Amino acid sequence: MKKPRNNKYLQLLETDLALERARNEKLEKNLDFFQGKCERLELAMASNPAAQQSYAAETTSVRKPPPTGGGQVQLPGRMPFAELKRRWTQKTEAEQNEIIEKGEWDVTKEANNNAGQ
Repeated sequence: MKKPRNNKYLQLLETDLALERARNEKLEKNLDFFQGKCERLELAMASNPAAQQSYAAETTSVRKPPPTGGGQVQLPGRMPFAELKRRWTQKTEAEQNEIIEKGEWDVTKEANNNAGQ
């Protein structure tokens, strides 16, 4: 006699549930561990005024962003849909069919290369 298909899916769901429960337990243990670390750090800083001052000085100072290689990055412009549509309709029907068959008209490339025009 054939086994019902539902058992297969039920077993998969039970396996997934068991994995998620194990993952949840691990995450809870990690959370407890890091909470303990934070509490110990807070206690250590509370008992050391020099550490408090250096932490306050470090966190209140304004940090400069890391330097970018060559100034500002030029992002591609965005061509309005009306312009894309106008360029498409300017093509002859034969050109349009050829482009569709070959699948070579990349709209994003067309928009990015010609946005400034």
